[in-house]
Amino acid sequence: MFLRTIASRFRAAPLGAKSRGEAAAATATQGPGQATGQAGTGAVPDQAAASQNILRNSPGKAPGSSLAGTAAPGDTDPGAGTPKQTVTSDTPDGADQTGRPDDWQPDLPASIADRVRFRAGAFHLSAELKGNMDLDLVLAQASEHLHIASVPLHWYSPGRFEQIFGLRLSEDALSASQRLQLRTLEVSGTWVDEYVKSLFRRAMARKVSDIHITYMGPYAQVSFRRLGLMMEEECLDGAQGLQLIRGIFQGQLSQAESGFSEYERYDGRIADRNYLPEGLFAVRLHTEPIQSPLIAGPGVNLAMRLLFDATRARGSVTERLASLGFTREQQALIDTFTETSGMTVISGPTGHGKTTVLKNILEALASDVPTKNYYSLEDPPEYTILGVKQLNVFTKAVSDAERKRALLEALAGLMRSDPDVILLGEIRYLETANAAVNAALTGHSVWTTVHASSGLNVLARFHEMGVPLASLCAQGVLTGLTYQRLLPVLCPHCKETLTGHLDHPEHSDRFPEKLLNRLQRLYPGDALDRLCVRGSGCPHCDGMGLVGLQVAAEVIPLRDAHLMQLLRSNRLQEAQAYWVREMGGMTHLAHARARVGLGEVDPRLAEERLGTTLDADLEELCSWEQARTATRAASGRDAWDRFWEEALERPDEQTDEQAEATMGTPGEDRVQNRGGLNA
Repeated sequence: MFLRTIASRFRAAPLGAKSRGEAAAATATQGPGQATGQAGTGAVPDQAAASQNILRNSPGKAPGSSLAGTAAPGDTDPGAGTPKQTVTSDTPDGADQTGRPDDWQPDLPASIADRVRFRAGAFHLSAELKGNMDLDLVLAQASEHLHIASVPLHWYSPGRFEQIFGLRLSEDALSASQRLQLRTLEVSGTWVDEYVKSLFRRAMARKVSDIHITYMGPYAQVSFRRLGLMMEEECLDGAQGLQLIRGIFQGQLSQAESGFSEYERYDGRIADRNYLPEGLFAVRLHTEPIQSPLIAGPGVNLAMRLLFDATRARGSVTERLASLGFTREQQALIDTFTETSGMTVISGPTGHGKTTVLKNILEALASDVPTKNYYSLEDPPEYTILGVKQLNVFTKAVSDAERKRALLEALAGLMRSDPDVILLGEIRYLETANAAVNAALTGHSVWTTVHASSGLNVLARFHEMGVPLASLCAQGVLTGLTYQRLLPVLCPHCKETLTGHLDHPEHSDRFPEKLLNRLQRLYPGDALDRLCVRGSGCPHCDGMGLVGLQVAAEVIPLRDAHLMQLLRSNRLQEAQAYWVREMGGMTHLAHARARVGLGEVDPRLAEERLGTTLDADLEELCSWEQARTATRAASGRDAWDRFWEEALERPDEQTDEQAEATMGTPGEDRVQNRGGLNA
C-alpha cells in the first residue's frame, strides 16, 4: 500500500488541475497578515467519514487517498503571478459552535513542523507536504478535536510559504519518514525513469526550453522556462527530489559520472532515444550545490537544457534569419559575412538563441554551397546540423583545465582535417580565441559565439582573455559582429492595447510609472496608442498571452577603415557613436523599440528580457556626446589650433591620419578647422 501511495504521487497532472474533492469555489477574503494562497479542505467531502475512520483505526498507515493531497498548488492566473484563492471548507473560518479555534494548537511532528502553520482555525501548508503521512495524522486529530468533517487547508508554493511565514533551520535534511520513503524509492528504482519520460513529454508539449529541479531539503521545486519566462510546474518533497536528481546521474539515463554528491558540481547529457520524445535531440545537464536556509547541508540545483530546433526554419540564409526575427538589412549584412573568409562572432546572454542562429546559418550554407567542407567543434554538440561534420568534444572531466586540454586537442585535430568553414562553440579560453584568430588569418571562415553585453563589447571580452586588439583588428580577421536577445511575442488574439489596459481601474496603478514616462517620451502622440501589453491568455496561446520568441539584434560589419581604427585604439564608445551616427547602425535596443512600437512586444517584458531600459542606448550616446563637447570646449580647441599650426609644414596625407589618432575628431570637424587656419 505504501509503495502504491508513493508511486501515485508521481503521476503528472496538468498544472493547476483540481482534485475531485473541490466543490465550486468562492473567492476568499484575505485576512490581516495573510497572503494569497490556495485553500482547500482536509478531506474529500464524499469520503470524509471513511477517511477519518481509516486514520483513527490505523494510526500508523497512510490512506490510499491522502488527506493532504486534496488541493493542487500552482493554480495560477496566466496573466498574473499570484495564485487564486479558493475556499471549500464546510465550516466558515474553520471554527466549531462550541469554542474558538485559537484555544487549540495541533501537536506537530518535527518532520513537518517547519512547513505548517495553524492560524484562525485553518492550516497553512507548503505544497511539498501533499500526501505526507505525518500531515494526514495531524489533520485527522484536528478534525476530531474541532468536531468538523473537513479541516480548512491553505496551500502555498514553497517560496511563497517562506516569504509569508519565514524560515526555520532544520537540523537534518530529511526526516525519519522521508528517509524511509527514500529507501523505498531506491528499492523501486524504475519510478525515476518513468517520471523523467513524463517530464520531457510535458515540456515538449508546452515548448519548454529549460527544466530546473531545485532541492532545498524539505522540498524540491520543479520549474519550466517557457518562452523565456520561469514558471513553477510542481513541487516534490525533499526525499523525492533528491532521489530524482541522484537517479538521473547514477542510473542509465545520462552520460555522466557514476557517482553523485550534493557537495560537487556535475555535467552530463541525456541522449538515449528511449527516454526522449520525438523531436528532442538531447538534454544537457548541469548541477550546482546551492545554499539552502532550510537545512544545514547544501541544496542542489539541476538545470536541464532541452536541445531541439524549435524554430523549424528552412530555406536560404536570409529566409532562415527572417523567420528568427532579423530585419531585412540585418539579413543582408549577415549574408555578406558568409561570402568571405574571416571570423564572425555572435554574442548575447545564455539562452538567447546564439547556437540556434549558428545552426541555421551553417545548415543553409552546407545546402547552398555543398562544394565546401564544413566542420563544427562543440562541447558537446547541441543540435544536429545537416551537412556539417560535428566533432564531439564531450568529456566527463570536471575541472576547467581538463576540459580545456580536451578542447584544444580536438581543435588541433580539426585543423588537420582540411576544413573550409568552421563552427566553434562558445569561446571561453585564451587558447581557443587565439586558435580562432589564426584560423581566420589562414583563410578559413570561422563562426563562433561569446558572451558579451553588446556587439562591439565582443572585442573587450577577447581583450580581457588576453588577445591583443592589434591581432583582432588586423585585416582579414574579423568579418562582422552580432548581438542578440530574445523577446517574447504577444498573442495577436488576446493582447490588449496599452491605453485600454491603463483605462482599467485595476491595472492603472500596477503599471510602472517610470516605464510609462519613458514610453510617452519614446512614442509621442498617436504612436503610444499602437503599443500593446500581454493579455490574460486564450486557447490560441495556451493561456500564456505569448506565442513565440523573436530576436532584437544588432549586426555590425567591420569593413569601415575609420571604425577599425577606433576599435584598434580601444575607443569603444567613439566606435559605437560612429557606427550609429555615421554608418546608420541599429542597436539591439533600437530593434526592440521598433518591435514594441508595432505592438508585437509588451514593453514590460521587453525591459525585463533586455536587462535594461528601452532608451539606455540613447541615454548613453547623449551622455558621451555631452562629455565630449564639454571637454573640447574646455581645452580641445587650443590643442587643435596648435596641432594644425605645426601640421601646416607636414605633408597633407600624414595630417589627417595623425589628427585622427591624436584627437579622435571626426573628419568633418577636421575640414572646418583646417579651412579656418588656411584662410
